[in-house]
Amino acid sequence: MQQEVLAAPRIERAQAPEAPPEGELEALRFAAVQRGLAQAICRHLVDAPMHRPAVLPGLALVRVDNPTGPICGVYEPSLALVVQGAKRVMLGSETFVYDTHHFLITSLNLPTVTYVLDASTEKPFMSLVMSLDLQEINRLVLEGRLPPVPTGTGERAMAIGRVRWPLLRAVQRLVDLLDEPDSIPVVAPLVQREILYWLLVSDEGERLRRIGVAGGQSQ
Repeated sequence: MQQEVLAAPRIERAQAPEAPPEGELEALRFAAVQRGLAQAICRHLVDAPMHRPAVLPGLALVRVDNPTGPICGVYEPSLALVVQGAKRVMLGSETFVYDTHHFLITSLNLPTVTYVLDASTEKPFMSLVMSLDLQEINRLVLEGRLPPVPTGTGERAMAIGRVRWPLLRAVQRLVDLLDEPDSIPVVAPLVQREILYWLLVSDEGERLRRIGVAGGQSQ
């Protein structure tokens, strides 16, 4: 009698998903961090359009539900980063527009006129502002361990730069510290120093290095 040979059961194996292209992967990472920052801003801003946490001096969180402007004010030495929406700043005859892909750095106290361009109740404008410690910038420059950066960025005291992933990730870590207030005295200075480092090696790094040296000497 011929013995029947049973065929081995066929096993279907799921194919591993293809990794997204590098540009797409960076966009996904950016979107995830920006969502996290937006949630943090909403959580800390309940009844006011701006919050300056006492536990983390030098940081301000901003939320605006409608387009606004013109609003006259003074920009202090700072980094301004948009999490959602866009904003226009007018400094004399110059106009600066920054959004989720561009930051604004200011090196002096400057009188400005500002407009929130993109905001709604469903999708409010959200941003954060971190004061620039010119003395810390000066220390980083004088240590002499910064890599070279593009030159010829001009002498303006306000400028727009491109947001890179390392900078955005460091900013997220700083905001996350609001939920860990006991860690702020030790960890926040390290994260703020890292943020300054990423600004100093950005396309606007040369400008910021000159600002830091001048500011450190004047102080």
